[in-house]
Amino acid sequence: MEALTYHASQHELVRRLTLWHCERVRNGRIGRELPERFAQAGLTDIQVLPTVAHSDKLTNYPIIIAQRAAQHGLITAEEAESLITEWRSRDDDGTFLEYGVFFTVAGRPAS
Repeated sequence: MEALTYHASQHELVRRLTLWHCERVRNGRIGRELPERFAQAGLTDIQVLPTVAHSDKLTNYPIIIAQRAAQHGLITAEEAESLITEWRSRDDDGTFLEYGVFFTVAGRPAS
């Protein structure tokens, strides 16, 4: 989940928000750990397929993340509202961008 980000002029705020979100998601860093874990489990022919997902349409997901971050004291309510307002404006003018990198990992049992 550390590879999730949103386009906004408030770079530091978005960094804090996405890092906080990663820490709250169960196994938020598992994608980068799976190849090593697969090898430790004795699997072979380990393949890693990163997938980039992106959207140019604002959904409720980032809005909820910002609101929850404010509720937990990571950011202020004013910062959350400012970010949400910017995202809505970007959505309206076609400049909103959200992307994330997700991993599929596969391996075979050793023969």
